[in-house]
Amino acid sequence: MAVVVNKFKTGTPPVGNGKVVVDRSANTALFSTSSWFINPDLSAVDGVHLKYWKITSGSILAMTDADKLSIRTAEAVAKPIVFHASSKIIDGVVQIETSSSWQLLGGVVSNPAFFIPNISAALGRFVTAYNTVGSGAQIRISEDDSLGGPVKFLRTTPTELPDTSGSWKQDVHLDTTTVLRPTRNMYLIEGRLNGATSASVGFASITLLEKGIVE
Repeated sequence: MAVVVNKFKTGTPPVGNGKVVVDRSANTALFSTSSWFINPDLSAVDGVHLKYWKITSGSILAMTDADKLSIRTAEAVAKPIVFHASSKIIDGVVQIETSSSWQLLGGVVSNPAFFIPNISAALGRFVTAYNTVGSGAQIRISEDDSLGGPVKFLRTTPTELPDTSGSWKQDVHLDTTTVLRPTRNMYLIEGRLNGATSASVGFASITLLEKGIVE
């Protein structure tokens, strides 16, 4: 009995993604050396996932970090975003009353890592209706771990709410642009008029999604 590894499907990235075939109790009489490695040195891939193996100059090696990134990128394109949980963050309508300071409008407590252990793949998606008169009104979403750590803003800049002349719109659809923290957090929405005559937001929710990123 011997260990055999197929040659062609191992390939080089991204061809080899998930294609490696290993038989650790093979009858070598059944395997051609033109298509299979017989008892190859696998020390370089000890503990490495099969999808991160590659053949270089006839040797089986572990992919470099750049190779692995190409694999994850290809998988991310192929893998759809998966829904995990959703929660109301504003139940009803809240009027923004502060001009320059930030006013707390609503919030929810959640632990993203409970749903998605690979926290780097977690995505928060925030949607809300709004009603404004005049331009300048802004909202922002933050994450507070309540453990003395700094408040973390989930988008790099506040979001402008355009003037709707007093009509309700539902086109605010925001995805987080920073990685969520793997702890129980408060997710808060704040707003300010910032020059607008009036502004209200309502019926807001935040949805936890898993991006198509595979580690």
